Amino acid sequence: MRNKILAALMLVIIGVGLMAWPTPTHADTGLIYLSPGSSSVQSGSSVSFSLRINPGTTVDGAQATISYDTSKLQETSVDISSSAFPVPIQKTVGGGAINLTLTGISGGISSDSLLANLTFTALVGSGSTSLQISNANASNNGTYTNPSSSGATVNFTAPAASTPASGSASSSSGGTKKTATTSSTTPSTPAVTSDSPTVAAPKVVTTINLASVQYSLAKLVVNTNAPVQVALQYGTSPNKLDQSTAFTGLSTKNNISLDSTELTPGTTYYYQVITKDAAGNTTTSTTKSFKTKGYTFKVTILDSHYHPVIGKIITLHSTPTTAKTDSNGVATFTDVAPGAHDVIYDLSKTKTFSQAVYVENDISTTGSTQTAISQTAAVILNAPVAAGMSLLRIILTVLAVLIVLTSIYLLIITTPLRKIVTDKIALMRHVIPPMAKPPIIKPSS
Repeated sequence: MRNKILAALMLVIIGVGLMAWPTPTHADTGLIYLSPGSSSVQSGSSVSFSLRINPGTTVDGAQATISYDTSKLQETSVDISSSAFPVPIQKTVGGGAINLTLTGISGGISSDSLLANLTFTALVGSGSTSLQISNANASNNGTYTNPSSSGATVNFTAPAASTPASGSASSSSGGTKKTATTSSTTPSTPAVTSDSPTVAAPKVVTTINLASVQYSLAKLVVNTNAPVQVALQYGTSPNKLDQSTAFTGLSTKNNISLDSTELTPGTTYYYQVITKDAAGNTTTSTTKSFKTKGYTFKVTILDSHYHPVIGKIITLHSTPTTAKTDSNGVATFTDVAPGAHDVIYDLSKTKTFSQAVYVENDISTTGSTQTAISQTAAVILNAPVAAGMSLLRIILTVLAVLIVLTSIYLLIITTPLRKIVTDKIALMRHVIPPMAKPPIIKPSS
């Protein structure tokens, strides 16, 4: 009987173990690929590919890295709005690689589906290049399915040379002689040759203009003597241009608008313009700068008696800016950045007053126009110091009174004054004798 019970318990334990054991993963299941597998494009034109997955099983997420030659292709967009997995866990572009890790919110997929639409601009007019996929994977309830991958090939062609109008007129007149004359006079070969310097221009002449600069909006116009792509590197330090824009399309006039979420009002930015011609040759401009529009900040300076401080120089930090108070004691500062600042006033050669103030980041944007109201603050000189001194005086006064009272008490109990008081009390006792006690009458026996 005991052996039967042990055997039954063993079966239960084995069954529970099998239920808890993870399901086997699908090894090398499915395919992540680019469609179409091959495409031709002229220099300066766009070419698009679909990144797709044929999972071979149900999957709830996918990832892939698409590599490309930045001297031949420029990425212009990565669109996952129509993706089967529209939630990006990772989506980075740069250095010739597009890294995607995507998941969904409405369950998994089991049939061929779109992951992303990729668009590139051709930078050359001949040869070919490949788009390669690496780090391809898909997940199924937390386990990888290890799909295969397949990239794509891009073939480049030069723009077709246009036939001169005179040649067309000659051809339309008909006749063998006319055709021979047209072909001999039509500069077909020189026309192709004349296009070559445009494809690989030895030098690009660039003109940079600041079209508009507002609180958190900035637009630059870059004009060149040949079609180029333009990008911008910028930052708040000339030695650290840690922000950048994507390259534009090929054009002789390129407009660049900086992201308003990356600009702070009242701040100086340094930038370099990078141009790239159709052959992939790049040119970087010298470092230039611009300052975004800042807030108007008015500070009313009052003395300790709340009277205006007139005609005095006031300094606003953190970037030191000075202003002189007017007849109302108001110092007006312009192009002030939002955040904490210090109002500083030299009371004397050895004494400086400082008080913290705060400028709100409050911009109203209507279309392409930004506005902001002026902000104000009031500063009372010496108020903190006077309050501190008053409290100190009170404390010192109380201490002095306590010391005096303590001294009097000590004198009373430790000097002959105590003896004098004691003698007086004793004398009073002799002058005023104590009342006699009434006789005690004992009862007769």
